Amino acid sequence: MSPRSATLPLSLLLTCALFFAGIVPAMQAVPTEGDAYLEGRALAEAGQVEEAINLWIGEKARLSLQGEADFRIGVAAIELITREQLSRLYPLASAFYFWGLETSDIGRFHPYIADELERLRPIMSETLYAELSVELQQRSTGVLTGIRGFFVQLDPVLSTNLNERLIEHWERIAYARKHFTRNSTTIYDTDDRGLIYVRYGPADRIERGSFSMNVNDILHFVGEMINQQENERARDPSSGFGDAPSSLTSFIQDEIFKDNLAKLITENVLTQRISDRYEVWVYENRQWPGRRNVTFMFGVNAQSRAFGLQGSPEDFIPLSAFRERRMRVGDFNFNVGPIIQLSFYKDLRFVDDTFMDIYYDYYDRLMSDQSVIQESSYTHLLYRYADELAAIRNLAPQMSSEFDTFASIPLETRQFRFMDENGAPLELVLVYSEPHARILNDFNAFRPHGNGTEPEYHLRHSVSTYTDTWQLIDRTHDFPLVWFDRFGPDGRLLPGSSAFLVRPQNGTGTFQLSATLFNETYAAQPELASAASAGFRQVPRHILAESGRVLELLSAQNPVTANRPGFSDIVMGYLHDELSQQEQEIPFQDDVIPFYVPAQQAIPEGFDLDLFFEVYGLDLMPRPESSNTLTYRLRYQVEGERPRGALRRLFARGSAGTQATVLELETTQSRGSHLISIDTSGYQPGRYLLSISLLDEADSIIADRQLTFEVLAN
Repeated sequence: MSPRSATLPLSLLLTCALFFAGIVPAMQAVPTEGDAYLEGRALAEAGQVEEAINLWIGEKARLSLQGEADFRIGVAAIELITREQLSRLYPLASAFYFWGLETSDIGRFHPYIADELERLRPIMSETLYAELSVELQQRSTGVLTGIRGFFVQLDPVLSTNLNERLIEHWERIAYARKHFTRNSTTIYDTDDRGLIYVRYGPADRIERGSFSMNVNDILHFVGEMINQQENERARDPSSGFGDAPSSLTSFIQDEIFKDNLAKLITENVLTQRISDRYEVWVYENRQWPGRRNVTFMFGVNAQSRAFGLQGSPEDFIPLSAFRERRMRVGDFNFNVGPIIQLSFYKDLRFVDDTFMDIYYDYYDRLMSDQSVIQESSYTHLLYRYADELAAIRNLAPQMSSEFDTFASIPLETRQFRFMDENGAPLELVLVYSEPHARILNDFNAFRPHGNGTEPEYHLRHSVSTYTDTWQLIDRTHDFPLVWFDRFGPDGRLLPGSSAFLVRPQNGTGTFQLSATLFNETYAAQPELASAASAGFRQVPRHILAESGRVLELLSAQNPVTANRPGFSDIVMGYLHDELSQQEQEIPFQDDVIPFYVPAQQAIPEGFDLDLFFEVYGLDLMPRPESSNTLTYRLRYQVEGERPRGALRRLFARGSAGTQATVLELETTQSRGSHLISIDTSGYQPGRYLLSISLLDEADSIIADRQLTFEVLAN
């Protein structure tokens, strides 16, 4: 295995392009009179799926030439293609959906957009849903922009020509409509199981059963509670029992009384009309917050008699069961609700540990606190544990995807604000990724199947820029080297690093970074596909891992300006002793940064601190009237950060301060680029503060910039 990757470009999939090339010309002859959306729906309902798709392709081509889009067709096409599981057309389905979002006729398509927003609500944050609802109410295209941005940011694999999360969403809808049909209470025309399935996908476990209401169990529960209350009679004679038996005859009569009382209460319990069938979906802890599995329970509600999602087992019990009762024999007060609850949790104790914990906790309460069986506030009894189950569910994310477990690559970024030669905002964005562990894992899995073939790994960094409506403007790629024998200042293997110059577009600074790891041998030799560990059917086998991150350009909201003297951000680094100059130069403005920029603001002990920055607005400084040349001064100084606390200051390592250095420079331009190297041979490991100031002739500070960095022990 080579210690570094090759840098050959990768070809993109051509499936969608070939499909369009072959089918669109044939569809131009399809008549489009009437409503193509309704005509296509009619064809699909008649089983003529191919004809419906072809009709919509022709209509899409016709409307696109006019700069128009039909939102209804965009949704209908992806709905039909995923319902029929036409996986070869998934890129087309994804393209159809995003094309439909380009319509500007919100009034015409308002009810269809409203339905789509409701379909997205289960997987969308309440904040975003509320914002888009307002946009829709105001007939603003912002609702479509929001939907587009929502799915753009969810796209798990930018290396493919479809949005896998969007396809997965519609596949789940299709599955739910086919399998969860007890009623039609959700926006998907399914029962409540469909809503949970669309949100979280298939459960890890499904447990189905009936609440047994076992007579022997209930007799045992009631008998134990009667004995417990009898033991309390000394402190509370009103409990319903007389004095302790004074003879054997009295003892026998007392036991008969308690036995009959238990049977009467048990009979009362068994006459309650409960909903006994349940279905529990268990989502095992997938690194979600909290340490409990998330459970969802379905069945017939005891109050409404409707099938659906129930908050807890208590929803299967009629509220009348929690009404306090008085037995004529012994003037004994009791409530059957807690007894039914205890029976239910006993039945569920092996479904999930949470139910088991509740069962034992409730059992201990009923056996030790006589007031529980006599409580008259049914809401307290009803929600005693329902709130606990709800709290566990509330810790789960808004949704989950099969791509949540898709192999990822540790990814870091750094951003530096500059200006271009025209004074427009410009940002240097550095990307660092660590694919080393993923390469080693794949290499070990590859060896038994490679038949002597050498794996060919590629690491690709990409930056994608978007308009304010989330339309893709540009996507730029870089193929950095991956080292297995060189280390950064923090002791970690040197990450793959890339530099991109990004500009705000149309007033927006939204961009997306991604790192993708490929093993091209999987693509070249399909028989090796079984060795790939990233086995998602919608992702090509040769894509081993990908990480993405949506960011905002700092210069979009707070750019450096030239309307007053000032600095760009400061880029800092060092000359890496194991990298050649060509390997460590970052391409920026004709390679004027000839040093390695680490992911953390740190340099190794004993290395010089290298800096690059620019000064703007020099033409606004006073200069001699008889000269076009400006003399300006830069002062820089490094000071050791003083630790807090007397003991820390006493034992602090590192210089408390260094002598300030002043550079006197001349220019005829309005800006200046500067490379500075600072000797740090006397610096001890620790944190330092760098200050750079622009001075006038009287040494007054016109502008300054500060930077905190660390010197790391070798």
